[in-house]
Amino acid sequence: MYFKAMVGICDYIIKKDLNLEPKNHGERFFIFRRYYPDVYRIVDRFFSFYRDAYERRITKREAGELRNAVLRLTDRIK
Repeated sequence: MYFKAMVGICDYIIKKDLNLEPKNHGERFFIFRRYYPDVYRIVDRFFSFYRDAYERRITKREAGELRNAVLRLTDRIK
């Protein structure tokens, strides 16, 4: 759920700043790579956690890192 929160924050940033609504992760990553490289580095790192969660349980440490990244992104929209 943390990754879904991260994606929601990302979509909010894109909509607020660029008035765009990405249709999928590929489009979202392209926009962030181009306009928000600092956010892209965060989201890209945790995308693998999201994909891995379909096949294995992520560790408590990974969940904590993802949670902290989401909290850092929330600071960006305040």
